[in-house]
Amino acid sequence: MPRTLTLSLAALAAVAVVMFGWSYFDRATTPGARPGLSGEARAAFIRAANDACVTAQTGAPENVSLKPEAIARFCRCYGETLADSMSPADIERLAKLSREEIVAAQEENAGEAFQSCSEQVERDAGRPSGASR
Repeated sequence: MPRTLTLSLAALAAVAVVMFGWSYFDRATTPGARPGLSGEARAAFIRAANDACVTAQTGAPENVSLKPEAIARFCRCYGETLADSMSPADIERLAKLSREEIVAAQEENAGEAFQSCSEQVERDAGRPSGASR
């Protein structure tokens, strides 16, 4: 996956945050729970991020040689990694920002997720066809 897509993926994640953020304000969090989104909030965030990612990655000319399975693995990893790095409080805070501010605030997380997931897909592609993740 080309590094140049990081910012477009950050924007897609920002859209997912805004789309689903408002519905999570009234959800209480459990003290001491592990960081990251959980339950319905996590599932909704991952679905939105995954759908946006697959659309963007499939349409990117740089990815024409990638198999759909590699794009799907990357996007699933990307959505899960972003969901792990965000708390309900982060969603609430980000939902109050403009899209540009969200992209700027999430640029580091998105870049780290992009790099990690790209490396994971590349490692997976080097395994024998019967190897599992």
